[in-house]
Amino acid sequence: MNSKTRSTVHIALWTGVIVLFFALRLLHASQILVAPPGRILIIDSRFYYEWAQKIIEGHGMGGTVFFMSPLYPLFLALGASISSYDILAAVMLQVLLSLGTLALIARFTHRRFGRAAALAAGTVYALYAPSIYYDGILVSASLILFLTMAAITFLDLAEEENRLTWVIAAGLAIGLSALTRPNALILLPAFAVVMMVRWKRFGWERAAVMIVAAVITVFPAALHNYLHGGEWYLTTNSAGVNYYIGNHSRATGTYQEVPWLSSAEPEYEAADYRREAERQLNRGLTVGEASRYWFREGLRWNFSHPVEWLLLMGKKTLYFLNRIEAPNNVSFRGVREYSQVLRLLGWLNFGLIAPFGLAGLLFARRETGWGIAVALVLAYLLASLLFFVAGEYRYPVIGVLIAYGAGISVRSIARMRERQVLSVQYVMMAVLLGLFLSNLPLPHMKRLASPRMDYFNWASVSFAKGDLANASLLFTAALAWDPTWREAQIQLAQVYDEMGMKELADREYAAAGITREELEDARRQQEFHAALPDSLRGTELSRISPEQLATVGIRFVRLQKLRQAKIILQHAVSRDTSLMDARFHLAYALEKTGYYEPALEEYYALEQILDDDPMIPYRIAWTYFAEGNRGSARAGLRRTEKKARDLADKESRERWLKRVEEAEHAFMNF
Repeated sequence: MNSKTRSTVHIALWTGVIVLFFALRLLHASQILVAPPGRILIIDSRFYYEWAQKIIEGHGMGGTVFFMSPLYPLFLALGASISSYDILAAVMLQVLLSLGTLALIARFTHRRFGRAAALAAGTVYALYAPSIYYDGILVSASLILFLTMAAITFLDLAEEENRLTWVIAAGLAIGLSALTRPNALILLPAFAVVMMVRWKRFGWERAAVMIVAAVITVFPAALHNYLHGGEWYLTTNSAGVNYYIGNHSRATGTYQEVPWLSSAEPEYEAADYRREAERQLNRGLTVGEASRYWFREGLRWNFSHPVEWLLLMGKKTLYFLNRIEAPNNVSFRGVREYSQVLRLLGWLNFGLIAPFGLAGLLFARRETGWGIAVALVLAYLLASLLFFVAGEYRYPVIGVLIAYGAGISVRSIARMRERQVLSVQYVMMAVLLGLFLSNLPLPHMKRLASPRMDYFNWASVSFAKGDLANASLLFTAALAWDPTWREAQIQLAQVYDEMGMKELADREYAAAGITREELEDARRQQEFHAALPDSLRGTELSRISPEQLATVGIRFVRLQKLRQAKIILQHAVSRDTSLMDARFHLAYALEKTGYYEPALEEYYALEQILDDDPMIPYRIAWTYFAEGNRGSARAGLRRTEKKARDLADKESRERWLKRVEEAEHAFMNF
């Protein structure tokens, strides 16, 4: 076969790979976008989507320190600006980005193992089930893999052409990846070590240039955090929380909700962790202080329980290698329920790719560019050991593993043809060992593979939106996977109650071992016990004076225990409506816990009595703003400004006018 014919065949084969790539992803998208995975966004996907909507509406990046990384919502906003079908547009944009990833994996493989291995790597990536899964849901995995492959491609080019420009580009790519997920910063020291070993005398200079480029890239996020929180965080303030999730007495090695968490939704998670830290320390904390508290708690447990910590590290290592994609959003198994593509290709998973890829790395240690590839895998393994294991968090290593797996496979076939049987036997022994470790039937990972939590989360979102029909079906699906799941039974009973199906509701309550009345009583008791300090527990509330209750409630407000404050202050105000301070703090607690209409009613009643106090319309403005009613919010600010100008004290007047100006700026920019 002459060179022209070989080139034609090569182009035809690559055309087939690209067609296969698009066909699989488009078929997959057509199935999941009309099903719960695409129609009911949960947890991180929902948070990113709503953040992107705010960006599109012109509200900027928000007025608080970043708890979640800011680049992915910008990416989603770009997709929405292309088409009004924003979720579909975002998925299509991810698919196009993933095509770029395929090209980068092929180039990376070609440089090390040649044309045949590059074609094999591209084919595997096109068929790889987790890749299709991540391309079709609104999480940052596809974007991060692209940026990771771009970074190591730039480092390849820096070595090939000996140009500092490519080192800078690699630093920029790592910085952008860190703005998508902060654990990418671990690549900087990992790659720096490789560069210093590889380039000897000039290595430390190039490493410094790469690090500086990455820091410059993340600096806008760090500046945003400083301006809105008074402290410097390179990307987000969630490091302490994430460290604690992976390092405490009940840590499992994967994401696990702690008892005090009201919801895994990011907007609640940050606040709940901060409130719990304040409760344990019995004082108010800044965002940074709360993060550092949880980091110290994780370290304290590690040092005080070294044996348990080492066992946990062993579990995390096995989980990192396991074939199952540990979920921290909608799971692979949950999406697979609605995708024929994932059901067909589910066998091509991490448990098959990782053994070949790791064997390839083991037997290619003298090859060009080996150090960067190993550093990438070890860095993300270390990140998982430091924090916790999730399929999405280990996904950036898959490009390298596919490349080295394809390379070792193609070379082994060639050696078999040349009858170099012994070297192939060593490779196969390494692969078989990897297959054994990656496919161990670990009970914890098998539980994570169940889609029951996906159905529960989809049902909960549907219930919150008032879509009772879907909620009942999805809770029922969750119970089909786990018939003894008490929480799902109670939730389904409440859905039936809302639908007026009392008989069905009673049946579900009975299955959960509780009556409707017992559930309500248990919740009231739980709220009261959480609300009352130790000095009041066991005491009849009716025996406590309204003034004493008001004092306790106001103290709870100052401690930011707003749900408890709401309960106590409602009791105080119901018995004595003349307690103006208690009524104001009750309205504030209602506002901050999301009870906007009752809060507005209380504020308006107070405004009739305290008609010269600018604080009342000021809080009314913020309540309307939280509710999404910008017009009424601005009207509240106008009344605040009018009352501020009527104040006799010049200093108070100027202070209030400045607050009004700051509020107007916030309303315009978020």
